[in-house]
Amino acid sequence: MSSQGQLRELYTQTWQELSQALTQLQQLTAMKDRDYPGIDAALAAVQAARAKHNEARDRLACALIIEQRPRSAVTVQVRYESSSVSSMDAPAKTKPSLSTRA
Repeated sequence: MSSQGQLRELYTQTWQELSQALTQLQQLTAMKDRDYPGIDAALAAVQAARAKHNEARDRLACALIIEQRPRSAVTVQVRYESSSVSSMDAPAKTKPSLSTRA
């Protein structure tokens, strides 16, 4: 399998993991008797799955961009910007910002 094929597979896998983590969080928050420690753990799982999926997305995007242009013509820069999560006193996270120049 090509590198791009592996990246597509990883992208799909991480999307499924994120979807499952979000479903679990939604189920916990919909319960009448809420399990707050369980919700905190599920929220942490969502944040970890989201970060993993975003990394897979960025790697696939870079591979697709590079495939379209000669390597010497593309500069890819990933910057991380601070963002805050407003749920359950979670710490501030960073989010990547992908930019390219041809």
